[in-house]
Amino acid sequence: MNKKGCLVLSLDFELFWGVTDSRTIEKYGPDIITGRESIPRLLKLFDKYGLHTTWGTVGMLFAGNKDELAKYIPEIKPNYDNTKLSAYKHFETIGLSEEDDKLHYAQSVIREIISHDHQEIGSHTFSHYYCREKGQTYEAFDADTMAARKIAKDIFGIDIKSFIFPRNYFNAEYLKSLKENNILAVRGNQKHFAYDKNSIISRMFRLIDTYIPVCGSKSYYREECHQDGILNLKASVFFRKYYKKLWFLEPLKMLNIKLLMTIAAKKGKVIHIWWHPHNMGSDPEIFFEQIETLFKHYKKLNAKYGFESKNMGELAEEIINEKDCNVM
Repeated sequence: MNKKGCLVLSLDFELFWGVTDSRTIEKYGPDIITGRESIPRLLKLFDKYGLHTTWGTVGMLFAGNKDELAKYIPEIKPNYDNTKLSAYKHFETIGLSEEDDKLHYAQSVIREIISHDHQEIGSHTFSHYYCREKGQTYEAFDADTMAARKIAKDIFGIDIKSFIFPRNYFNAEYLKSLKENNILAVRGNQKHFAYDKNSIISRMFRLIDTYIPVCGSKSYYREECHQDGILNLKASVFFRKYYKKLWFLEPLKMLNIKLLMTIAAKKGKVIHIWWHPHNMGSDPEIFFEQIETLFKHYKKLNAKYGFESKNMGELAEEIINEKDCNVM
């Protein structure tokens, strides 16, 4: 096996489709727009530091207008007990095209992303599908997955190879559907209750874990990624945005992540860092200052230990090829 450590970056690119049940356009729309407008700046940083990234993209964002989007809506839709969760309940309120609604369409942004080297477009489901909510089914998830792959292929010629579960609601039962839809890799969760549940206690542990590592090991070896015929590239760190009320803990957050990166580089392990573009929206200057600090640290580890940057698809193909070579 390749013993070099590896940094994987992934972003949950969803715009307002990811928060229709929990936020309002009036209050949160500005953060989403600022995050969207910050993407070209982020791409330049990725280019500067040679960073490969997976953009888990909600399928609805691929459409150029409302009529085009309607053509790809699957016949089988999730029937959540909590109807507020359904993106389709929100469909009638969206604008007619990206020109007048930059919260729900992103063709131009996707085009910008794929114009840069080593940027992978993955799936964040078609409709920001909640894979563990009551009322949804395997059949509806499978239909959603096929719709997400079809819209990406038809409009951009993209063969989706990587998948990110919305809200990190990992559901092992759905790996069969993903495999049958030619998905190579998913982003799963750490083996700790804080990252597998969404209770008040688990959220509290995740917050503490941002600043003080209390939830165990975050990095892993490549051979640990195999799960039910697919590669589970587990999330290691959520790069949490700057909180003014917790400003005094920010040095601990940065130290924690840099230490985790260093451990992965030294031991030849994988570390997977992720965030949402809209996390950049509330205070973009601080966000970019912090993220570039981590990118500079990556370059030091790259020079000293051969630490590599791979997007999810690249790492999955590398692991698959290594396994095939070992079998031969």
